[in-house]
Amino acid sequence: MAVSLVVDDTSLVLLLAIIVLLSASIWISRAYQPLIHPLILSRQADVSQVRHKGQSAIYRNANAPVGFELAARPRRGINDVRDIVQQGIASQHWSFDAPRRLYGQTRSNADFVRESTSFGQGLAALAGLASTSNLCLAVCVERDSLQSLEAVLSGCLQDVQGQRYIPIVVAPAYASHDEAPSNLPASSSATALSAIFTTRSALERALDLALVDPSTIVVVPGADDVVEARKLTNNSVVAFADVLAAAAAAAATHSSKQGEHMDKDTSGEQDSVQSIYWTGKMAGWIEVTHSSLLSGLTAQLGFYPADAIPTFHSHVFVEQPSSLDDPASLRLGAASTPAGLALALVTLYTGASLTVGLLTSSLSDRSPLASEQVLQAKPDMIYASPTGASALAAVLSKATRRSSLSRAAIHAKLAALRHGALSNDGLGDRLVFAKSREQAGCSQLKSLIIVGEGPVVPQALLDNLRLQLGCPVMQSYLPLGHLLVHGSHITAGVRPQDPLNRVAALTAPIATTHALDLQAFASDDRHRPLPAHSGPPSVALEVKLVETAKAKSLRVVSDVGSSNAAGTHAGQAQDPVGEIFVRGPCLTGHTDASSWCATGDVGTFRSNGTLVVLRNIAASEMVDVPAFSAKQSPAKRAARTTPHALTTLMTALCLFLSCVGTVAALAPSSRSLHAKRDGASPNDTLVDTAIMGMLSSQRASWEHGVAQTALLEMRAGQWSVFAGGDNGAPYRPGQLRPQAAGLSPLIVSMSYNSVRAQDRLGKLCARVTGDENATEGSALDPASCGDGVLMAAFASGEISETTAAAQGFWISAASNMLDYLLYNAPKAPNGAISHRSTGVVYWSGEFW
Repeated sequence: MAVSLVVDDTSLVLLLAIIVLLSASIWISRAYQPLIHPLILSRQADVSQVRHKGQSAIYRNANAPVGFELAARPRRGINDVRDIVQQGIASQHWSFDAPRRLYGQTRSNADFVRESTSFGQGLAALAGLASTSNLCLAVCVERDSLQSLEAVLSGCLQDVQGQRYIPIVVAPAYASHDEAPSNLPASSSATALSAIFTTRSALERALDLALVDPSTIVVVPGADDVVEARKLTNNSVVAFADVLAAAAAAAATHSSKQGEHMDKDTSGEQDSVQSIYWTGKMAGWIEVTHSSLLSGLTAQLGFYPADAIPTFHSHVFVEQPSSLDDPASLRLGAASTPAGLALALVTLYTGASLTVGLLTSSLSDRSPLASEQVLQAKPDMIYASPTGASALAAVLSKATRRSSLSRAAIHAKLAALRHGALSNDGLGDRLVFAKSREQAGCSQLKSLIIVGEGPVVPQALLDNLRLQLGCPVMQSYLPLGHLLVHGSHITAGVRPQDPLNRVAALTAPIATTHALDLQAFASDDRHRPLPAHSGPPSVALEVKLVETAKAKSLRVVSDVGSSNAAGTHAGQAQDPVGEIFVRGPCLTGHTDASSWCATGDVGTFRSNGTLVVLRNIAASEMVDVPAFSAKQSPAKRAARTTPHALTTLMTALCLFLSCVGTVAALAPSSRSLHAKRDGASPNDTLVDTAIMGMLSSQRASWEHGVAQTALLEMRAGQWSVFAGGDNGAPYRPGQLRPQAAGLSPLIVSMSYNSVRAQDRLGKLCARVTGDENATEGSALDPASCGDGVLMAAFASGEISETTAAAQGFWISAASNMLDYLLYNAPKAPNGAISHRSTGVVYWSGEFW
């Protein structure tokens, strides 16, 4: 007998719809697969077990736990800066003689050592000195160059230990009349400045230094600069190439040890001074040791995953404006700060190429263009200031706006970010963002680090850059200026005048976010942005918070619209708050390994071990966040549709159409599970993961009720019984607001399940499998689901200001639950309701 199958058009359409929806759901779940397990991000710092009064525990990077020494060198055998340049990272791609681009010129490390050595010997010959050890060299440039870095490192790269000298560095911003040094460092054995290397733009400030006398040789980069410099000074002026020529002439006529390599152990050299930096009148001269630079280099490498650190094939771009007084140049310049020098050593150690300059055509233009330096370099790693990162985001956003698909692509990628997924090869990237990256010179970019003071970078800027660049965007916290040394013991309540008149400087940022940490943090009730967290401490530093006078006086933006006693916003009430103190080997200056140094900034640690530098409203303003359109910014887009909501909708269309209709009728203006609300946890990614795990595992009625109550307080706090003030719960007597919005569809859905699982006796959420015995189990646990049912009844209009409906889906279920408790549940003679259904039993832990 032949079998025939007849399928009508309606069945075929429904079948195709189900296939399409399930396929889309599978695709979405795979597209938003997190790059890293959320539990790894839940503990990013190791915390000491004890703490002193008025201080937090000591925080260390999870990769440098308590009980182990902090990272002090990149690998064994690297003892000083010379080892960094000569031995390098010791990988199969690194070679001492391999050329790459350094500041726009082709140089290998061998070329760099040779020119640096020759520069010192040429200066000694021009100054008439018998040995380079008697040389006193100063460097004063507004932007790094190959020549300036060779000058800064020329002292420690001399072939013979006895010929080494210590260069001094004075940034033009500190060379003004009010901040300029009047004397050479006290540790310097020289009585006069032998030479100063400077540029045409910084020449006037360099010549105004009291350190420069008529015998000082002025060295400038090129021959054209020599002509201009001779118009301003009567000192001897030579070009950098002339100094190298003088070294070659001296080597040809005199017996020299140039080219010989030291064969003695240099392990004792790591505590010696490599250079001396001037940091203004308040701090004076700070000696930078080899050991601090080694530790700073190690910390910089520790910010990257093991498979993402710079290599010989990498091209690093460091933002450095040409302005003499721009703060960004004081933070990232090798000839400005010790941290900038350690960053330059990263490229010498790994063999990566290095370019410096502006990221965009202008930092103030609201519609800038990508700079020529970036377009030519096509870097794969960028170090930027907060302002420079904002300008780069403006360049990308300007190109993104031109695409008609930008809105859909932005929504999809922001949804992926909220699930911990980051990619640069998705459909939106290929259709929209790839062209934007090409126009900004970032098509090959693998990572972007924003180096700043911490509180000026909002979450929206990180989201903007991450979704457009499709690569890790990290934030580093590096204070601008010096740190005050307080010694090994600190008493809570210390004042700024208490330190021992000693200062220190950093050779690496204090904290940097994890490369794959895409977590979002809540805004306050007025949608003002809170500062993004700065990540866990560096592997070379320990951090703790101290209750100083500055920490107590700081007023911080609060989620509830006012500053509370602890000075923290909602979600951080239990987090420690205080002035940030640090110690570790990447501190240099008048300090030691046990000394704590005050940064002057106030911060807090989140429960996952990440540092948040709190914002003083009167002292700092966040950088601009470029909008993708004229009407909407990325900060507002973050609270819209999420992949979880899309997946839920697709599943609901196939399986629970009636339930979705009921929920939509009750809460038409509610947001999704991941929407940001007042009182929501600051950590959306980890909390949402915990919520999904909780909802997938809870079964008993009390589990259902507790989960429902917790989510009610978290996602719709204004509906909670704990909501106070003028905007208390909308069902309170005298404050009834029947049309109040905000009851989460998740709460309504859970309440719907409570009613559907109500047994014949009236107990809510008591019938899970249908096999339960209604006369056994708990009598009071089902009542924990009643508050959600009553709120749903109020929101649906079944409960009015004065009366309640006689019949209704919600009110009938609530009435049956109440009748069971009052008339059917076992009771004691005094009227106390039993916790259990069989017999009279009382539990001390009962919450009803």
